[in-house]
Formats: sequence, C-alpha cells, structure tokens
Amino acid sequence: MTVGVLSFFADFTYEGARSIYGPFLALLAANATIVSIVTGFGVLVGYGFRLVSGRWADRTGNSWPIAIFGYFVQLLAVPALALANNWPTAAALIILERFGRRANITNLYDLIGNDLSVFESYSKHLV
Repeated sequence: MTVGVLSFFADFTYEGARSIYGPFLALLAANATIVSIVTGFGVLVGYGFRLVSGRWADRTGNSWPIAIFGYFVQLLAVPALALANNWPTAAALIILERFGRRANITNLYDLIGNDLSVFESYSKHLV
C-alpha cells in the first residue's frame, strides 16, 4: 500500500511537470530543437539506466534501494525546476527527472511482481 501511495504522488509530480517542459524551456529562451534534444536525451539516459538498474536488481535480488533512490531523485528534480533561471539548468533537471523515473519504475514492477507471486502461491495453497 505504501508503494502505491508513493507511486501515486510521484506520478502526480512528474506527469504535471512533463506537460509543461516545452513551454517552460521556451520561456527560458530555448528553441524547439533544444526542447526536443533535451527530452529525447532524457529518455535515452533513463532507459540506459533502466537497463543497468534492472540487471543490478536481478543480480542482487534487492530492488528497494534502487526504487527509493529513483523516487528521491525524481521528487527533488521536479520542484527544483522552479529555481532554474536558464535553460541549461532546466535541461539538466529534466534529464535528472527522467533518470529517476526510469530508476524507480523498473524496480517498482519487480517489487509488484514479487508481491503478486507471493500472494498467488499463497492462494494456491488455500484451494
């Protein structure tokens, strides 16, 4: 339940911020090319770390530290955008937010899957 509440607030935060990345970067004098490069590179960095964090979680069998780290990064990067006074700073925070999002989502699915498999095996023993 705690993971669900945490995930709700993280989604609430990043989805709200994601909808204004383009206009916010434009307000800070970034053109459309910069906006597309920043958002595309953020996704690339996020998926690259997702590959690394997923493998690390599989190898160690412990997904919690990576998921908590991802939530921490994400929930700090988005409010810090309010302090950005130029587009390079905002771009770095947007990329950092994408990094944190991909770090926590991979391990969240792993944690949910592990919990469901425990309940499924328990329910099979009841029948």
